[in-house]
Amino acid sequence: MLNRLLKYEIKATARKFLPLYAAIIVVSLFVNWGIRFPKLGIISGLSNFLLAALFVSLIAITLITIIQRFKNNLLSNEGYLMFTLPVSTKKLILSKLICAVVWAFLSVIVSVFSFLIIAFSLGLITSIKDFLTQYSYYVELIKKDHIILATLGVVSIVMQFVYFVLLVYCSLSVSQLPVFNKHRGAASFLAFIIISVVANVLVQGIIKNIFSGITLGISVSDIKELIPMFITAFIINTSLSAIMFFATDYLLSNHLNLE
Repeated sequence: MLNRLLKYEIKATARKFLPLYAAIIVVSLFVNWGIRFPKLGIISGLSNFLLAALFVSLIAITLITIIQRFKNNLLSNEGYLMFTLPVSTKKLILSKLICAVVWAFLSVIVSVFSFLIIAFSLGLITSIKDFLTQYSYYVELIKKDHIILATLGVVSIVMQFVYFVLLVYCSLSVSQLPVFNKHRGAASFLAFIIISVVANVLVQGIIKNIFSGITLGISVSDIKELIPMFITAFIINTSLSAIMFFATDYLLSNHLNLE
């Protein structure tokens, strides 16, 4: 059933993201041509402005979609249908979370592809190849620790995004408590602020206690000292995400009060 929910979510949100992705790629090509042919003048300037606007729109649409798909689909009239489906509340939450992560991942891929299109016109690709060939010494310095650190960095970023999405879901779910019936929007906003502040204070305290005696140098060999920090960040983000997930599940399962 989770697969069907996820398929429904992706289909419902694709109409927002796919046209935007296509627009970003097309405008990136215009930026590429503008750099190659400076005589285009106004077209080049407009392309740069439009590309920047599209990336801002991509961030805004991603955030708005995360909020709207959860709020409109589960906490409004559509919720009467969604919660009658033979599926657990956890799967409903999970389907929306996975969909958000998928679109965020695709957005990053499209952004990188857009950068590569522009980079070709600037000759950056050739410059990078020449740098790696001429200074292969730096490539040889990349060892197992660096690969581990890079992997942990990517995983930590993903888990930070997952935590953010679940924090939004939990904040919206807090408004389902009967005491907030008349001020749901304000309750969700305040819940987001309060939970964020409390979580940040706790995380800073934990990190300070664990790594208070550690000082990092700038040598390549000191890279090992960063690995425990990234592992700690992953554990913290995973723990916070789990708390937000089960809190959201509890609120929707026990205090659901549809508009």
